[in-house]
Amino acid sequence: MSFLHKDWSAFTFVDLGCGKGRALIAASQHGFARVIGVEFAKSLVDIAIKNGKIAGVRVEVRNEDAAQFEFPEGDIVVFMFNPFRETVMRQVLCNLARHQGKLYLLYYRPEQSAVVDERTDFLAKIGQIPTAPGFCVWQGVARARESCSERC
Repeated sequence: MSFLHKDWSAFTFVDLGCGKGRALIAASQHGFARVIGVEFAKSLVDIAIKNGKIAGVRVEVRNEDAAQFEFPEGDIVVFMFNPFRETVMRQVLCNLARHQGKLYLLYYRPEQSAVVDERTDFLAKIGQIPTAPGFCVWQGVARARESCSERC
């Protein structure tokens, strides 16, 4: 997170495919206004909630399909650790294209990066994080997002 040199206190961190909650716990230490995990597998949701309690951090973990998830209003950072294949990724990007506010997309081990790179209508690739190989970052392009929902 230090790579972007931002004050995260007005941002919500969203981890799509949060698994057991490791990234949620890490994000909670960076001063985000909210930390939300989205996980399809109920058993992993239960573990992520338990791990948040053990770590003593406040996180929200939702048992939802990422393809149906409605992103919260305001400024967001979306994190993904290669959670799904192309079909779901395309739907997630369509949902994300409708989001208003500042947006950063952090994608670790981005096997679907070509799908993300296609969405130049609302995302601009910043590059890779120098201290974390395999970690790609995109930034939302606000004025282009107004017309991008036509592609979905």
